[in-house]
Amino acid sequence: MISELHVGDPYVGLRRVEQVVKRTNALGADLIVLLGDYVAGHCFITHPVEFKDVAQIPPQLTAPQGAFSILRNNDWWDDLFV
Repeated sequence: MISELHVGDPYVGLRRVEQVVKRTNALGADLIVLLGDYVAGHCFITHPVEFKDVAQIPPQLTAPQGAFSILRNNDWWDDLFV
């Protein structure tokens, strides 16, 4: 399970997300679920990351039973689906 990424520089940029994907795949999980709050919506980010860039995460995750994601309260701003 991956949750609360809140992607946005300087703390969680796309490079950090790539690390999370690599480590998650290395665990060899049967199923991967992403539980939302993908993009940062707080005032502490120096460079926002667009939701369309974060939406590239699920296809990179591999598990025999699949990788699934849902949107949460911080994700509806962009009105996009992963």
